[in-house]
Amino acid sequence: MATDQTNQMNQTNQTNDAKFFQDEMFPKSESTKMSIQEFETRFDSQDMVPHECQRHFVWTKSQQQSYLRSLSKGYPLFGPVVNVDADTGILTIVDGQNRLLTIYKYLKDETSFEDENGASRKFSELSDNRKRSFRNTKISYLETYAWSKKDCQEFFIAMNGGGVKLKSGELIHADQGNILTEAVTGLASEYKESLESKASDGGYQLTKGSLDRYGHYEILGTIFHMVRTNEFPLRPGRTALDELETWRDKGENDIFRSTYLRVFALMNQHKELMENVPRLRQKVTVADHLRLMFFLLKTELYNDTLDESHYTRFEALLNHVLNKDNPAYTQIVAWGTGDCMEIYGLYHSIYYTY
Repeated sequence: MATDQTNQMNQTNQTNDAKFFQDEMFPKSESTKMSIQEFETRFDSQDMVPHECQRHFVWTKSQQQSYLRSLSKGYPLFGPVVNVDADTGILTIVDGQNRLLTIYKYLKDETSFEDENGASRKFSELSDNRKRSFRNTKISYLETYAWSKKDCQEFFIAMNGGGVKLKSGELIHADQGNILTEAVTGLASEYKESLESKASDGGYQLTKGSLDRYGHYEILGTIFHMVRTNEFPLRPGRTALDELETWRDKGENDIFRSTYLRVFALMNQHKELMENVPRLRQKVTVADHLRLMFFLLKTELYNDTLDESHYTRFEALLNHVLNKDNPAYTQIVAWGTGDCMEIYGLYHSIYYTY
């Protein structure tokens, strides 16, 4: 009787295990250690590099100082995830880049340590004994072996709940296998100058912080969605992520190819306007750029050859809707993103008045 009960319990446990564990499990990993000296040597020689799914270094000065302060107190060093490439043997940092690069920047005097009294000191200013002690400190990390690109990016995205939460653009960048990411990466390269320039130089006036966290990928993903659906994006960040999900595990097809070509034409026309309409060479918000693009899209002016008469009309339109003393500006603010067609109608009315 007892044997029957034991067998029944074992069968129940196996059934529960089957419900929890998936058929395709991640490759194995193990905990290991390296000294800060070993890390520095590997990073200097590029035997260790950030994985391509990683974002840029995003920790603020305050976050860097907080981390260095914890190390100065002897807190344990742990947390990074490093994958060993099966073909090249190169170590790629899948997670924990900000922690490791903070240490590296300190070693190279790119950042100084500030103690609780506000005194600042570079690593090169430490005594030889202190330097040796710091470099001999061990870093505990998780080492994986032969994880695929997909394994690494899936893990990186899944683990982004800690630290500095990933922004929409960073999530797009991290999803390297997505066809939308490939398209956005190409568009970012093609329009690099305007995306990274000040308004006075015919650009979008994006901050360095936004660019470092792939804010331009968020904009491009949003534009792609707008062109594909012919609808104004209500929440750009969320819209870009929804578009990313739309193309997950899908290859190029007629709809994707057609959308990409229309995005390309729309951005070319918008770039031409930024170069020829003086009002666009002043500070203009991303929302204002998206409204103008939506107007170009809906009127199909993005397919036309524009001349001075068009530039004059656009100048008058923008001076009207971007003037805070004008009732039209107040109307647009009140409508927000919920009444985008009202805004389009206002743009249309003003543009064709001139």
